[in-house]
This record gives sequence, C-alpha cells and structure tokens, in this order.
Amino acid sequence: MVQNRNKLIDFFVGNLSNAIVHTILEKAAGDNALLAKSYQKESINSRNTALHYRNMINPIYTYLPDRDIDFIKKCLTQKVTSELKSRFFKKYEHIDLTLIKSSIDKALQDMKVI
Repeated sequence: MVQNRNKLIDFFVGNLSNAIVHTILEKAAGDNALLAKSYQKESINSRNTALHYRNMINPIYTYLPDRDIDFIKKCLTQKVTSELKSRFFKKYEHIDLTLIKSSIDKALQDMKVI
C-alpha cells in the first residue's frame, strides 16, 4: 500500500503544481482574455484531478501527516518554480515569481492538506 500511496502523492503534486502554474499564468495574461480563459480552464481541470487524488490518499475530512505535508510543500515549490522559470526563459511576460509561496499555501488550504 505504501508504494501506491507514494504514487498517489506524486500524481497529486503533479496535478496541483500544474494548477498553480496556470493560475499564476492566468494572472500574468493580463488583458488577453482568450489566453486567460485557457489558463483558467486548465487550472480548474488540474485542480479537480488533484482533488480526486487527494481523496484517494486520505479522506478529505482528515488532514495529512506532517511528514507528507512537508514533502508535498517542498515538491510543489520545486516544480512550480522550475516550470515558471522555464516559461520565463521562453519569453513569457509578466510572470510574478513572488506569487509562488502564497499560491501554494492557498491551494493546500483549498485541498485541506494544511
């Protein structure tokens, strides 16, 4: 069961990091409504998938153990920072890297991880 749990945590982190990246990119899109709508749609889909994996890891009415929370936070920070920096180097404009920590905390609270 531990192997399945670790895999579920990896899937959860991957989908939630994708949702956070697209939320930040949505804010960076600014006046481009079509692009912002596309980012919003991807963010919602990834968030719903992450919630599905969250429910498979632990029931939603209970919180995760502290060691899992620390691991998830660390992985999310690394993945989101890496993805946004790679998009920054691909000449994406107006990406605010200072939103990473607050976006991660908000997403984890929404998923009832912390």
